[in-house]
Amino acid sequence: MSGRKDNPQSEIKSFCLNCGTQMENDHSTGGLKCPKCGAVKDGRNAETEKRVNITKCEGCGATMTFDPKEGILKCPYCGNTRKIEATRDLRERDFSEFDKAEKWTGNIVTVSCPNCGAVETYCESDVAKVCPFCKTPMVLGKDDIQGVKPNVVVPFKINADEALGECKKWIKKRIFAPHKFKKSFNFDSVKGIYYPIWTFDSNVITDYSGTLGRTVTRTRTRNGKTETYTTTEYFPVSGQMFDMFDDIAVNAGSFVEDSDVDAMTFSQKDYIDYSDEYLAGFSATGYTVKPQDAWVKAEAKMKKIIEREIMRRHNADTVMSLDMRLFHEGRSFKYMLVPFYVSAVRWNKKIYKQIIKGTGEQKVRGKTPLSPIRIGIAVLLGLGLLGLIIYLIMTGDGEVSFDAIRRLVSLLPA
Repeated sequence: MSGRKDNPQSEIKSFCLNCGTQMENDHSTGGLKCPKCGAVKDGRNAETEKRVNITKCEGCGATMTFDPKEGILKCPYCGNTRKIEATRDLRERDFSEFDKAEKWTGNIVTVSCPNCGAVETYCESDVAKVCPFCKTPMVLGKDDIQGVKPNVVVPFKINADEALGECKKWIKKRIFAPHKFKKSFNFDSVKGIYYPIWTFDSNVITDYSGTLGRTVTRTRTRNGKTETYTTTEYFPVSGQMFDMFDDIAVNAGSFVEDSDVDAMTFSQKDYIDYSDEYLAGFSATGYTVKPQDAWVKAEAKMKKIIEREIMRRHNADTVMSLDMRLFHEGRSFKYMLVPFYVSAVRWNKKIYKQIIKGTGEQKVRGKTPLSPIRIGIAVLLGLGLLGLIIYLIMTGDGEVSFDAIRRLVSLLPA
């Protein structure tokens, strides 16, 4: 006698968003009803709730969150854990596949900022009340975010406390920031966000021609004296280059500056196939820059790299003119989410953002206001130090005192 056992993982449970109790079928409405608090969901919402149960704790029904230190889902209430089945297929997408790519739907809900326009994506009901970029109250949006689903994610490796510590170290070093700004710095506002990035691969054949220059040193005799001088010699060049570009990264969002994104490089060994489970307890922003537009920036980066290679090939240090024609083969892209902790401080009607790299490595980028008082004090101290140096160096008769120089040097820290 053989019988079929139901796969326990195929049973989909739905939990009440109010009290966390497992909901039951309500035959009178065709939806679900909570036996504890009486909350109901119609059929459509019930299906939505069933789809997002991937982060519900099987022990107590609470929402589990992603633990960056252990790389698992963990319940903050009962301590129950669940392993995430991470895979590393990391498939590249051909440009022709973009319109056919899987849409980002199902296990998410979105909110938008009415002030700066930021759209954030959350797993389940863990929705922020305030925009991390400009501190404006968020507005609940529709269930599904527009655009294609990410195919790669770099998970967080440090938690919020560690990010706070890095941010505190960074702000202490900003000596020209106003004291009140440092005191009002809201460390509790640091929030983990997955930020969008496009990466591009391409095999490139480049035909080039132009005029390059090389700085050389020459000698000449004038009035019976030999002297050296530098000049730039220009010469024509032409040829062909072959390059294989892998993961040229381009900012896919508009709420973090390109320079900050470029500075936050991530190792390919940390790339993992995307899963909604990594969003549990965090949020993500969708792309605002289309891949076709991002490709223009990626190709510009490739051209700069190729130009440097051409100059090295011809031992040149100056470009007078250089025409490059690029031919691409096997052009593909990945849509990635990378981990940032973001803090925004409102000061004198202006927002100052700080970006902390979510994998650690003590990377913090940001701006602070400048204190005119502190800058003025620094200038006065500099002028005073300069006067002291002049006083110590010069003796009463105007001659240089080398003994004074030695005394001054001895005052410098080792």
